Amino acid sequence: NRTWCARLPALMALFPDARVICCVRSVAWVMDSIERLIQLHPFQESRLFDSDSERSTVFTRVDALTKNDRFVGFAWSALKEAVYGPHADRLLIVDFDLLTAAPEKVLRLIYQFVGEPWFEHDFHNVVFDAPDFDQQLGLPGLHRVRPKVSPIRRQPILPPDVFARLDSLSFWRDLGDSRANTITIKNDAPGSTVTDGKQTP
Repeated sequence: NRTWCARLPALMALFPDARVICCVRSVAWVMDSIERLIQLHPFQESRLFDSDSERSTVFTRVDALTKNDRFVGFAWSALKEAVYGPHADRLLIVDFDLLTAAPEKVLRLIYQFVGEPWFEHDFHNVVFDAPDFDQQLGLPGLHRVRPKVSPIRRQPILPPDVFARLDSLSFWRDLGDSRANTITIKNDAPGSTVTDGKQTP
């Protein structure tokens, strides 16, 4: 649930041993996926937007959904608040791209973090969909999950300047002094990546 990060003080007061797992992906790719669905269903008026002016172009759609109180912007703001807040050590930030590239390795680290015994997963047969919810939202396919967990390589459909601006919002790539736990890909040098497991058991 995207609201948990904004409610960590209450959550910790009620459940002191709670842990929150946050799967993160470049905001650029999140918005690119949403925009792709919107263009795939040109006759659907998604309820993600409050007016015709908001849904009129890719630029107005991106600006609307990334506001701090909207679909994408709220989740981003709540996560950033939690990452630098007093309960950051209860968070585990999991990079989406790393999860899809090495699902078993990442999940084993997640199991360690929550203190649960390992459970064998079938990464070739994952099933989830919420067609009624997505239809009501006016964005069919939003929650549909492909059966096989694997990376997808594709060209973005967002304008290059918009994509670059949104990609720069991925603050979890360098959390500085945050006490949040991470399973992420960190750029140490041009052309190289390493897994950053800071504070992860």
